[in-house]
Amino acid sequence: MNLLPVLERVEANSYLCCPPFILRIILEASQLAASDPSCTRPETARRALALVRDARSFNIPAWARSVQPHVSHPDLAAREHVASAHRSAVLLYILRAVPSVREYAPVSAGELLDDILRRLSEVGEGDPLFKATSWPTFIAGAETTDPQWRAWALRRLLEVWGCCPWGYVVTAVEMLRETWRGRDGGDGEEVEGRGWLREVWDMDFGCLIV
Repeated sequence: MNLLPVLERVEANSYLCCPPFILRIILEASQLAASDPSCTRPETARRALALVRDARSFNIPAWARSVQPHVSHPDLAAREHVASAHRSAVLLYILRAVPSVREYAPVSAGELLDDILRRLSEVGEGDPLFKATSWPTFIAGAETTDPQWRAWALRRLLEVWGCCPWGYVVTAVEMLRETWRGRDGGDGEEVEGRGWLREVWDMDFGCLIV
């Protein structure tokens, strides 16, 4: 089933506020990593790099403007920030899901983390799109080793839970804490090409977002 046309028809009113094009890349990156768990095939890195380029080429300001005639209330600036945070999060997701692509990628994990944090900081709890920020918040929280930003990510997820008490938000909080425990239990470095995302995949959590 081709879900992209379905998602495009409801994109203006989707609480996620993530362009369907970017959602598709998340799915493809996950499928790619699952098809080659060791990420040793050259074709895997080539396909991952193509996904990185696709995501970076997507025109988010144009997308946000195209949606405005169909939204209940004007939200151009916030929509751009939330969509951009999702894009940087999916780029970071690709770098972690397919480690072999990192040396070829035109952007670093650190740059992506900084962009997610900057974008999300522009969308506060009082914004109607605040509830759409849980996934990039989780990705940023899992990536950072800074105690202050970790506390910020945890607090933000709990605030999302406060306005939208959905079970997956609680699961995200639990996963985030487990991720930190795993990373802080060692030296913080990756082992045999594994990173925090692959460790999360090994956890016994039934969560769609990773």
